[in-house]
Amino acid sequence: DWLARLVAPLADDKVAVTTAYRWYLSKGGGLASHIRSAWSQTGLHIMFDPKWNFAWGGGMAMHRSDFDKWGIAKGWEKAISDDYVVTINAKKDGRAITFVPLALAPSHETVTFRQMLEWCRRQTFMTRIYDPHLWKFALAPYLYFNGTMFAGFATLLAAALGFAVPLWAILAAAAFAMHFPFNLIKNAVYYSGISTMLPQHASELRSLLGAYLVGGSLSPFVMIWALLKTRDMRHIEWRGRKYEVNGPLDVRPL
Repeated sequence: DWLARLVAPLADDKVAVTTAYRWYLSKGGGLASHIRSAWSQTGLHIMFDPKWNFAWGGGMAMHRSDFDKWGIAKGWEKAISDDYVVTINAKKDGRAITFVPLALAPSHETVTFRQMLEWCRRQTFMTRIYDPHLWKFALAPYLYFNGTMFAGFATLLAAALGFAVPLWAILAAAAFAMHFPFNLIKNAVYYSGISTMLPQHASELRSLLGAYLVGGSLSPFVMIWALLKTRDMRHIEWRGRKYEVNGPLDVRPL
């Protein structure tokens, strides 16, 4: 009944597009696969926020009349991302993109570190091209999270090594360093909700919790790397093909 669940909200005229999303089940995969699974959860977070959510190309539905009215087929001819062409048109129309939690799609796939980094960079690049406001929205908190946490650990390490560090600085550093465990707790809370969306995979999800949290502890650093790496990026490689991307509808195969 996956398809029935996906299309059902379209009965409401206020809904322009319904969307699913992926969840990477990386059983048998290495650390890189679990980092990507945790990294991908960031996209799932914003699916519940109508201001920032988007139509995911792996599973989305709309009325044929809207598909034609928005010129989606023509837009896809020059676009690198099917997701964002639909997203931009739906939001211009002033109607909702509705996430359907029970249409979450399990994806069994593993990656190497090189593949994981390339995937994260490409996903972030497409966000910067098609939704620069979301890219900027992500940049500020991740700079804050990574920067303050590193500063906290560095200050605590200096104090432990015998350097003269004022008490107020030690207390502030301890608060900053707490970002790390609190982030893991947040990840565990979100992860516990995934089994309600994928009840048929509940036992597998439980067995992967530890590996997921290890990946989640490292994914913020991959995220800030991807954000900084895509500031002036213009070329991507996808499925063995290289492209020059100068704008949402200016994509040129190389």
